[in-house]
Amino acid sequence: MHTKTSGRIAGAQVTQVNGRPGQGMAVRIRGAASMNAGNTPLYVVDGQAITGDINNINPDEIESFSVLKDASATALYGSRAANGVVLITTKKGKSEGVMVDFNTYYGAQYLPNRGRPDVMNATEFAQWQKMFYEDKIKYEKWVLPATGKAEIPDDYKNPEQYGEGTDWFDVLFDPGAPIQNYSLSVLGNSEKVSVGVTAGYFNQKGILLNTGYQRYSFRANTEYRPNKRVTLGFNVAPSLQLDHNTLINTDGQRQVIDGAFITSPISPAINADGSLPLTTNTYGMFANPNWFKSFTRETR
Repeated sequence: MHTKTSGRIAGAQVTQVNGRPGQGMAVRIRGAASMNAGNTPLYVVDGQAITGDINNINPDEIESFSVLKDASATALYGSRAANGVVLITTKKGKSEGVMVDFNTYYGAQYLPNRGRPDVMNATEFAQWQKMFYEDKIKYEKWVLPATGKAEIPDDYKNPEQYGEGTDWFDVLFDPGAPIQNYSLSVLGNSEKVSVGVTAGYFNQKGILLNTGYQRYSFRANTEYRPNKRVTLGFNVAPSLQLDHNTLINTDGQRQVIDGAFITSPISPAINADGSLPLTTNTYGMFANPNWFKSFTRETR
């Protein structure tokens, strides 16, 4: 985002609070202003106040922005400006002639290995469970409820048969999720007419399986000056957002990522015949759904 007000917004905090693709930034002016109500500032784009955040705006459309964070904000916009105001000006034709600008980038997103949990593979897990039940039999006189005999559950009798098993983090996370952006701006100005048109496409795939966000945006700012006293303007800014992040809840305890920690590596994500098991349970474990199936139920 280009700005002409660099260094003039002390007291404003901009943070990324959500890792989901395409989510906006959290802007706080003078810190958290309320415990019960919202803390989001009022956004004013080309003189028009908008509700919500501005993640539907292509950053390449923005010419400059400024921040009102004192009494002047409420003087102009009333109680809506209690958390401050962000004034955004979008691009318009200024210099004589026509200027064409094309901006693009492409990248890949990866889940870093640093901080990734070091979990047991299927053989190690089955061996650990086998030793656990051997101790229960030896010291607690434990018997298998299904047979009434002092024996190891079938799932853990032969740990070597499983090999590496299922690494649920490899199953659920994309090794290289692409992110791409394309933006074309055409700015023109003459004695009586100025035009600024920006069209953009943004596509971010999530590193979590089957998540992503797409945005198609268009903005046209036109101004006609038939004489020195009259100025006519017409602005339009449609956008289309395709948010594919709500298929299943990924945040909180016992949700997808947390569930991957406690899912047995013995259980397959995909059966040998290509079908998807409903659950991923082995003996003595918590009942877990097949997280892979949860994420792909719309595509299989």
